Amino acid sequence: MTFVSDPTYTELFQLLPELSTDVPPPSERPVDTGTDTDAIPPIITYTAAYHTAFNLLPPDDREKQSEYYQRIFDMEEAATDSLDFNIMMLEDDVVLDLTRVMVIEAAVKTLERAAELHSPTIDFQQKHAIDTYSKVKTASELVFEATFMAECSGQSTNGIQC
Repeated sequence: MTFVSDPTYTELFQLLPELSTDVPPPSERPVDTGTDTDAIPPIITYTAAYHTAFNLLPPDDREKQSEYYQRIFDMEEAATDSLDFNIMMLEDDVVLDLTRVMVIEAAVKTLERAAELHSPTIDFQQKHAIDTYSKVKTASELVFEATFMAECSGQSTNGIQC
C-alpha cells in the first residue's frame, strides 16, 4: 500500500488545500461587530483537530512529529485570535514540513517493503516520489505532485492519462 491509498494520508491530502489557501487582504477579513454572526471564531476552532490528531498518533509517530505539532501549539499560544493564528500558519511552512515528512517516510517504507520484489517500477516510483516531495515548496504543490503521481500510476479513477 502506498501513501496515496492509505486512508490516513488521503484524509490529510483532502485537508491540505484548505490549510494552504491564501489569507484574504485585511479589507476582506471578517470584522467582529459584536454580533454572533460576525464573530471571529475562537482559535480552538482551528487547533482542535491538531490536538486530536497529535493525541491519536501512535507513540513512535508522536515522537517523530512532535516538533511540528509543537510549532503549531506555540503559534496557538502566541496568536491573539483565529485570524492571527491562520496568518501565522500561512507564514510558517509547518503544514508542508509535517506532510512532507509523512509522505517521504511512507515512500521509504514502501521502497523497503518492496525490495524483495525486485520491481524496477516500484523502485522508480518511490524514489521519484521521495525526490519530488523533497523539492516541493508549498503544501499545494505537494498535493498536486501526489495527485499527479497517483493519476500516472493508475491508482486514480479520474481517467487522466499521463
